[in-house]
Amino acid sequence: MELDLKTIIGPKAAKKSSAELTADRERVAAELAATEARLGELQKKRPAILKSFDDAAAESHDREIGVAQRQVDRLIVVLDELEKLIGKAQIREEGNRLDKLEADTKAAVQDVLKDLREVYAPAAKQIAGFLEKWRRVQEMAMRNSKELFAAGRPYPGTPEGSARIEPQKVIPEREETETVDGGYEYEYDDQGLVVRTKHRGLRTITRRIPEERISGRCLPPLADTVVLPPPRFDDAPIWPPRR
Repeated sequence: MELDLKTIIGPKAAKKSSAELTADRERVAAELAATEARLGELQKKRPAILKSFDDAAAESHDREIGVAQRQVDRLIVVLDELEKLIGKAQIREEGNRLDKLEADTKAAVQDVLKDLREVYAPAAKQIAGFLEKWRRVQEMAMRNSKELFAAGRPYPGTPEGSARIEPQKVIPEREETETVDGGYEYEYDDQGLVVRTKHRGLRTITRRIPEERISGRCLPPLADTVVLPPPRFDDAPIWPPRR
């Protein structure tokens, strides 16, 4: 099927994508290769036709060569134009890509800034209120526990001790048994030579393992660990609070 070169580089070509124009370029390049091959065949036949001294045949053949040469020239021009169109399309597409990249980035930044005001700041202040309460109760529990302990009362505990110190693990006293080879008994003669051996068989050894106490992990104080930065550079820190 012959290509419509006029349509390929017509007014609508300026709106095509670089991928579409590249596909057109490949089709035109294939057509150019085929036309150049046909022109080559025609040029090879020309000497024989000239030798025939048939002017009518020679004129007809030269017209065919002229048509093929003109088509080759036209295809080369179309290819050059397609290269320009592809370059312009790529510049346009890159501009569109960067426009979208810029718009998406601006939208994401504005969205997270909104979350900074509406989500982070209220949540951080709520957490800071909890941490203030945690610290206050921890200090109160420490004072009161000392007084209660001195009075012989049970130790009520503290928030840190209850939640952030892993309880001690106690492995009770136990017995472990192991079966071992009892070895051999030897009977010697007067000259000290072994005259008889006897296998003692297997025997069981029992070991008593004393009670073990394994300390648990101790996390650092919660209120001293958390840092909640201010939402903006000109805001006061949320936690720890400025003293």
